[in-house]
Order: sequence, then structure tokens, then C-alpha cells
Amino acid sequence: MAAPHHTSHHAEPDTISHPCRVCGTTSHASGNQGNGRICRGCWYKIGIILLIVMVIASYVVWIGLL
Repeated sequence: MAAPHHTSHHAEPDTISHPCRVCGTTSHASGNQGNGRICRGCWYKIGIILLIVMVIASYVVWIGLL
């Protein structure tokens, strides 16, 4: 007699989508899966904001040196 085949031990594909930590949209709904549970669009926004802050900080340093 053969042992019954258990399918419960097989891993199911990950269909659970976690919401983005910044904007709250799910990655499957928007199609933008990013790293760290942050969607790709929010990563671009964070990068642009950091770039602007760095430019402003560099102007502050240059004006302070003059």
C-alpha cells in the first residue's frame, strides 16, 4: 500500500501583496514591485527629494564659505 501524497507540504506561489510603506498601494495592483516593501514610484520620489536636499545643502555650504 502506497503512502498518500500530501500536497499541503508544497509551497504555494506568493500571491499575497504587501502595501507600500509610503503610499499604501499594493505592488500587484500598481505593477511596481520595489525593494523594502516600497514601490518603485516612491523610490523615485525619495531619490528626487534627496537630490534636491543635497543641492540646497551644497549651496548653503558654498555661501557659508564665501
